[in-house]
Amino acid sequence: MKLNVKGIDKETSEGIFSSITKKDGLKKAILEIEQSPLYFLRKSILGIKLSINDDIGTYGFDYKFGFPFYFLMNSFSDFNETVASTDSFWNELCLKCVPDLVYERHGFNPDYYYLKTNRNYLSTMWWFIHLCYQGDKDSTYFVISHLPSTDYIMQLVDRASHNGVYLETTRLIMKSLVSLPIQVINDSKNGQTLFRRVMMQDVAKRTNTNLIYEGKAQEYVDSLFEKCGVNLNDYRKQ
Repeated sequence: MKLNVKGIDKETSEGIFSSITKKDGLKKAILEIEQSPLYFLRKSILGIKLSINDDIGTYGFDYKFGFPFYFLMNSFSDFNETVASTDSFWNELCLKCVPDLVYERHGFNPDYYYLKTNRNYLSTMWWFIHLCYQGDKDSTYFVISHLPSTDYIMQLVDRASHNGVYLETTRLIMKSLVSLPIQVINDSKNGQTLFRRVMMQDVAKRTNTNLIYEGKAQEYVDSLFEKCGVNLNDYRKQ
């Protein structure tokens, strides 16, 4: 099945966003969506939302929404990583498919509908799961369900959008992080969590050397954690 989403540019998005923020604008938009080709996708996305018991706005809701949403999007034949990197695609979904969902999560803040690439709600949810993906559903769910808070979503996606990403090493960073005791994960130095410090080391290494250990991704990730004072071998099962 195909989505057939052409996308909408930022200027058009601004106009649509302005219309839905007016009195009864959101209600009118939903009525129009119910007659649009995207209604079938809307029903699937809202079905995911209704299946979640956690309050919207919590990390529990976000990862439990993002997980099935990721696989839903991947089921469409005309969706891939290239499409997922296109702002206009996500603008259309947030504004012309489920604007009410975005409103419930973030209110009428344009950043989460179209204005900022690294804040678009649906885009952020898809990329979060993509960056944490471990090769199968169970392993991936284990990783995302063991992160402490929504802050980890924003930090991960934000750094990827600004600095680019090596999928293999990023996914290993996330896997390695959740293998640690929660007190180690939450350890803060100079106001920075372990995860933030590791990601900063990753960006610095790639910026300064433009080198990832070829064929030795885990060794590279181990070195990032070690630089932050954590020896991953101390926590691996013997």
